[in-house]
Amino acid sequence: MALCVLCGDPLNLGEKTVVPTDRGRDTINKASLERGDAVCLSEGEAVHEVCRRNYTNARNIQSVLKKKAEKENALSNLAQNLRSQKEYFDFAKCCLFCGKEANLDSRSGPKVYPVRTLDFERTIFQVCSQRCDEWADIVRSRLEFVSDLPAADAVYHQNCSLCFRSRKRPPQFTQSHQGNKQVKLGRPKDERKAEAFEKVATYLVQNENEQITVNDLIIKMKEFTDDAYSHPTMKQELQNYFGEQLIVTEVNGKSNVVTFRKTASSILHNFYAKKVKDEDAQKELILKTAAELLKNDIRAVPTSRAMYPSDDDISSRGANLEFVPKSLQILLENIFSGKETSVKVSSIGQAIMQASRPRLLLCRCPLQIGLAVQMHHCFDSKFLIDTLYSLGFCSSYKEVLTYEMNAAVSENNVAFQVDGHFTQYIADNLDHNTATLDGCNTFHGMGMIATVTPTIGKTDRIRRRTDVKPEEIVKRAKVDIQYYNRQACDGLLKLKFEHLENVFVEDVTSKVDLLWKACWLLQPDRPSWSGFMQAIHKGRYPGQSSIIFMPMIDMNPSDTTCIFSTLHFISAQAKRSNTTPVLTFDQPLWWKALGIISSEPDGSDLKAIVLRLGPFWK
Repeated sequence: MALCVLCGDPLNLGEKTVVPTDRGRDTINKASLERGDAVCLSEGEAVHEVCRRNYTNARNIQSVLKKKAEKENALSNLAQNLRSQKEYFDFAKCCLFCGKEANLDSRSGPKVYPVRTLDFERTIFQVCSQRCDEWADIVRSRLEFVSDLPAADAVYHQNCSLCFRSRKRPPQFTQSHQGNKQVKLGRPKDERKAEAFEKVATYLVQNENEQITVNDLIIKMKEFTDDAYSHPTMKQELQNYFGEQLIVTEVNGKSNVVTFRKTASSILHNFYAKKVKDEDAQKELILKTAAELLKNDIRAVPTSRAMYPSDDDISSRGANLEFVPKSLQILLENIFSGKETSVKVSSIGQAIMQASRPRLLLCRCPLQIGLAVQMHHCFDSKFLIDTLYSLGFCSSYKEVLTYEMNAAVSENNVAFQVDGHFTQYIADNLDHNTATLDGCNTFHGMGMIATVTPTIGKTDRIRRRTDVKPEEIVKRAKVDIQYYNRQACDGLLKLKFEHLENVFVEDVTSKVDLLWKACWLLQPDRPSWSGFMQAIHKGRYPGQSSIIFMPMIDMNPSDTTCIFSTLHFISAQAKRSNTTPVLTFDQPLWWKALGIISSEPDGSDLKAIVLRLGPFWK
């Protein structure tokens, strides 16, 4: 997806774009130098027309430079103020970040929290390395002064922590004082709303990998206060709080998605801005930058938890490889050795993507959900699937059950007719759990399938729902029972067998196996069995058939009511798909079904059934 280098937004969102000429590129590059940015427009690269106009506007440039100067002065004043406390810093009474007074018992002013874990210290060290500014140097010097923040009873302002972690300037209340009284610039009048909004902002920063909408944040704010912001107010407050770092746009048809603005150019700009002399530190910085670029590409992958991948997506090697971002493909291809590594790249690449965005890619990675469903079909083991899930190789057992329930509800049980395809129904007795010691919990009923030859590709995706109930599955698989009161043998008495001409057709196929074995004694260059079959048969092979599973009837298959209900169900299905009902039974069921059809009155739908004698598998 092409992005505008000036604003970082996609170019295909409907806004007017333009490809600058040589003179236009020079103007943009000159404005970049005046602004102190790292923007360098290449030949043929497009940008938004509005962005170009605003970016090169002299007033806008002066405004940006003024804001930068104010920010630098604020940090300089803060640093000066903080360095005055360099000789001694009271961690129990002063904020770790801004150095101002922080009282845990105070009910007014900014919220104060104590440091409770050592992980907090390690996290702040990492943020210091990422910021690489004067404020980060001051905080790092304080962290190096003490070895155990919880033991030192260290405290901090929640606002300061949030601004420091999100790489923003210090909060306003740390920059202006009147005597001993703190001046709260720009603070809302409703303190409860303000505190709730700060918690929402913290939640947004901590979950920046997720697709969070403005409505989601309003719902989150309602957890902290009954009087939450409205939709326009929440959107405006977020933009005021995070500034240019935040964008609210539409992603994958989902409106008002709140995301942080991070592009490849900004990531690389931050990398080149950090000057590290140590070789190991430089290596670590390169790896972290590469990881950030990969994670940024993974975020760009379309995510939707509304639909599962299709069968073609799961089985296609090309589709699975295409699902992995190109940057991640390049990384894995250069790590793996061997001629054919596409399957490994797809599998491990999707595992990395699932681990990077576990919530949004819960049901989107084809190989993750495909492997889990296959393991469940083959081994029916919750332990095996959850073990693979904990290792990151497949979806969870819970997700497999959700998938199967949605698949059962979405299956319409209709073998539709396509031009050039033949549909045949087969029914036979079905037994399950026949090896139980007490004979209980066994199933003996009528099973039905429909075969379509040649195969039909099933590209429909299964809709994902978490509220599927067993009653829906039962209703979808319901077969109306038609009670049969007449005697099936009555119809057999009316049958008349027509005289058939004696037509002799030599069965060559039955002798092919003998001929194939005899050729071994003559030691010629004989073909394989498939080669023999290809040589004796003429015409086009129809190919593999598609099998569609139909509902089961929990009755004795030999019962005439069960057979009668089966005939009515197959007749109704064929009528819906506008096909001739062709039904195959084995000999005992075929004989009773023939008697039932023969005893039906003229004009009955069952009279249209073509009844065939044969096994279930043929």
